[in-house]
Amino acid sequence: MSADRCPARRPGRLRTGPAGSRLRQRAGARYRAAGRGSARETEIVGWLREGKSNDEMAQILGISALTVKNHLRRIYRLLGVGNRAHVLARCLELRLLEA
Repeated sequence: MSADRCPARRPGRLRTGPAGSRLRQRAGARYRAAGRGSARETEIVGWLREGKSNDEMAQILGISALTVKNHLRRIYRLLGVGNRAHVLARCLELRLLEA
């Protein structure tokens, strides 16, 4: 898919526990309805915001570290950034994450 056809991601803020679960469900539904990436990518951005490494995210989500890396690459491409710090900066800049 060409860069001009890729919609911008709108990741949400994720918390742990029951409140976080409700936020993830609402955020995931909103992004899927808008056709802007997957619920898993939304989760990845949330854990990224919490400072988790690829290996930690993989263990939490029950997937491989390579799969996490692939999700991150897609997120980078969708946001037009090159690293983890820029993902979060871009999301805050675009008001895609709650401050």
